Formats: sequence, structure tokens, C-alpha cells
Amino acid sequence: AAGMTAGGYIKRDGRASDSEILTARLIDRPIRPAFPKGWSQETQICSYVLSYDGTAPPDCLAVCGSAAALAISDVPFGKPV
Repeated sequence: AAGMTAGGYIKRDGRASDSEILTARLIDRPIRPAFPKGWSQETQICSYVLSYDGTAPPDCLAVCGSAAALAISDVPFGKPV
């Protein structure tokens, strides 16, 4: 009745798969060095696949889309990836 699920967070929400973790790292690694030194604001990038044609890998497009979103935002982002 309290809204709690026995077993904790992992059992309730599940774990990210290995491919999801690798895709997140693929997006993070080229973008993180482009931020200025001392940047301490929390910045989140969420990438969603809305449609998929089967030819272009969505993880590479997520990297380009994330860099483009940061380039047009007010976040001090050094250079596009």
C-alpha cells in the first residue's frame, strides 16, 4: 500500500542492457571533453529513436544529434563532434 516493491531498485526498474550502456558511453566520450574546464552545471542529453530505417545505425546518429542539440543550446559547448 505504500508503493514500495520488495527487492529494491534493480528488480523494480530493471538494469540497462550491455548495448544500452555502450551506446551511452559512445555518446558521452566524444562530447565530455568539449565542455569547458570547470563546467559544474548538471547537463543531461536524452536520445530517443523515433523511427528506424534499418540502414543507418541509431547509436551513431544519436552522437551527431546530441552534438547538434548542444551546439544550438546556451550551454558553452566547444565544437561539434
